[in-house]
Amino acid sequence: MSAQNEASPSQRDDTVIIVPSLPTEASPGHAELWKEMLVHAEAIRDLKSRWNTIASIFRLPDEVLAGVFHILSFLYYNDQLEWRFVHRYRWISVCQVCSHWRIVALGCPRLWSDITVTRSMNWMRELLARSQEVPLRVQIAMTSMVDGMDKPARLVLGELSRTEELVVGISPDAFSILNALDVPTPLLRRLTVEVMCHRTTSLPGTRIPLLQVLTRPATDQLERLHLLNCPFPWNTPVPFTSLSHLKIIGSNADRPSLTRVIATLDRLRLLESLDLEGILPALPQDVTRIPTTPTAVNLTRLKMFRLVGEPIDCADLLGRLSFPRSIHLILECTSGRGTADLVACIRSRTSLVEHPRTLVLGEDFAASTFRLRISMDEGPIRDDTRFPLIVTFKSNSSLAVSRPPSSSAIEFCLHLTLANVRTMHIVGIIPPSYDEDRMKEYLDLFSGVSNITVVSVSGLAAARLPNMLVARTWDGSDRICLTTLHRVEIEEVMFGVAETFLLKKPGQFTEQLAQSLEARSQELPRLETLVIRRSKYVDLPDIRMLEGVVKSVIWDGIVDANPGEEDYDLNYY
Repeated sequence: MSAQNEASPSQRDDTVIIVPSLPTEASPGHAELWKEMLVHAEAIRDLKSRWNTIASIFRLPDEVLAGVFHILSFLYYNDQLEWRFVHRYRWISVCQVCSHWRIVALGCPRLWSDITVTRSMNWMRELLARSQEVPLRVQIAMTSMVDGMDKPARLVLGELSRTEELVVGISPDAFSILNALDVPTPLLRRLTVEVMCHRTTSLPGTRIPLLQVLTRPATDQLERLHLLNCPFPWNTPVPFTSLSHLKIIGSNADRPSLTRVIATLDRLRLLESLDLEGILPALPQDVTRIPTTPTAVNLTRLKMFRLVGEPIDCADLLGRLSFPRSIHLILECTSGRGTADLVACIRSRTSLVEHPRTLVLGEDFAASTFRLRISMDEGPIRDDTRFPLIVTFKSNSSLAVSRPPSSSAIEFCLHLTLANVRTMHIVGIIPPSYDEDRMKEYLDLFSGVSNITVVSVSGLAAARLPNMLVARTWDGSDRICLTTLHRVEIEEVMFGVAETFLLKKPGQFTEQLAQSLEARSQELPRLETLVIRRSKYVDLPDIRMLEGVVKSVIWDGIVDANPGEEDYDLNYY
């Protein structure tokens, strides 16, 4: 080898020592050499460790160490406003491990610029001093004027001119602290105000006054505004023209007129995210169809829109807006009027109901909600699957007799172009077999997805899978609904009980599923694939029984016979 290709000793200092594996049928000579190589490799590792100990560089660069401290501080940040922030500053103890770490921490103003206000005036002064002149992120929770937070809050808010983000939880009797702020805020970009009434003497239904600071020109450069139970100044011309994110969660007490809402949105042409809950203007109860009105506002930059209210009220607002067809739409509706109008509005403004490829149905019995998720893509459901349209229906607690959320949800589904759906995932749904009307709703849904190829079920939803596979239409033809189905996926299902499992017998669910698949195969080709994942009380006897009625069974091989809490919690069905 030429000299120019030979590495110098300095270039070989970081060479990794690799010891080859001992062959299975190694000779005694190879075995002895292999043992010597292990000894030398261990010696080299020890020498390299001693080398690093006396090296001139034995610590992280200051900027890297400061970055680690900043990440650690962020881990202790709590997005939820609390009365006491007992854990917020515990990360500081790490900075006191040695004098060098403390010097690095004190020399990083950005590390001290994320301030959660406490009752300690001295600590607040120290934080403001350490942060020097860098922009601040401030979080304050003031439950009343007598909780000892007013003076520290005033001290920190005195630096509002260099605050870029302000999160305030405040009671109405402490509004005076914020209303007294009349200073320029050139850096303020994000403002969150949550009105906290749980520790005040206000009676239920008491009207919350308008926060005057929201009507001042100091807020004209805001980019993100979140108001929770805090009135929005709908009736006042507001300079929020730079807003890109607006979130308003009202208390349902003071609802603005639709005219005011439209007039305000017309000025917010830079909006990318809009979230409205508890503030939608409500149509009279005797109105069953939305009035026909021309589009009033064109929100060309809107990417995410969340609405909470009765379907007819959501449809009334959507009918007056236009936005990009690629929008991400989230609707949370009470079971009530206007489901058909709501679908019609979505259809006229997006392609979300015209070309659905994946439909996810989920029912939460405890919360009395039914959620639909619709995707334009095919394939298995993953954590990163994008659902441009999410609609949740919940029971209307204000009515003595409320329509079941599942009925409203299935009515919504029946207005979709179900023939385009290829994959359907069902979780938590058990239509009662004794309720003929509800069973017919599900049969109408199964009849609509005429080209579906994949059905996956998980949890309680699997209880009705055997009936679903042989469900027949109600149109008089008496044909099986899911004729194009060729793949079924089952996840987190109990196939039997401990007694039958220990006897090496197929579980009850296995027997029911096999009977349905056998009956289905009398009229249709056998199911191509059955996939079983993360399920209980399933073993080879179950798999062998299912292989007799399905072309291919894919099982993850997990044998789980340990009873868990859910085995007992689900008995109420």
